[in-house]
Amino acid sequence: MLATAQRWFAEGGPHTRAVVRGALQVLARSGDDGARRLLGFAPEVAVRVRDVVIESDHVRAGEPLRIRARLVSAETRRVAVSIDVAIDDFRPVVVSTRHLDALETQDLRLVLPLRSDGSRPGPHKLFVRVNARLDAEVDFTVVM
Repeated sequence: MLATAQRWFAEGGPHTRAVVRGALQVLARSGDDGARRLLGFAPEVAVRVRDVVIESDHVRAGEPLRIRARLVSAETRRVAVSIDVAIDDFRPVVVSTRHLDALETQDLRLVLPLRSDGSRPGPHKLFVRVNARLDAEVDFTVVM
């Protein structure tokens, strides 16, 4: 599949890019690093998530999770990053895609609705990934 996608990207065509990107996104969500690389989101990119803070240690059930963090690039070139989050190891959700210039730092603010098991009262863990590579974990508690 990846070899075909590479060949089709090289050959081009008016609708090729959209069709191939759709297929690669399915593979990337399933954990295929080769598909991520073809989409431009290399897992080994030197971008880290730092200073992850949940604005409240105790989030009320039904309220969104408000997160602040800093993206720090150690790359010497412009790179694409995809930031996804997961709560309690459930399926990650892509919350932001962006480009960072060489050695750039960007502030990140996210507002996430708590879904299903993530909204039940008690302790939880937030996982933050950059290009599908786990980069930060933060504990928080949901209260009634």
